Amino acid sequence: MPEWQATLDALQALPEIGTEAPVGYGGMTLGTATGLLLTAIEPRITAATFGGVFVYEALTEAARQITIPVEFLLPWDDEEINRQSGLALFDACASKEKALHAYPGRHIIGLI
Repeated sequence: MPEWQATLDALQALPEIGTEAPVGYGGMTLGTATGLLLTAIEPRITAATFGGVFVYEALTEAARQITIPVEFLLPWDDEEINRQSGLALFDACASKEKALHAYPGRHIIGLI
């Protein structure tokens, strides 16, 4: 995750952003895998949205360390990612402020 932390450093060094601007994270699938791991160790991230990811132990462990407000997106009819694993990842998140948004549809919205 050092490359993502270096990206945050570079962005916060810009005068139009600075260190006072809030930092959030949002991602689906691979973006969630990266984001969970990053959010678990990066105190500058103050809110995040995750969803649609294959769950494995490292992600579950990362979720257990996340205490910031989070939103999880769960495509209910996902043919690729098991609904139960998405619910388990949501449950593993240690945040007291978390929301789960399940919606009808597939993993890849807009494709027929």
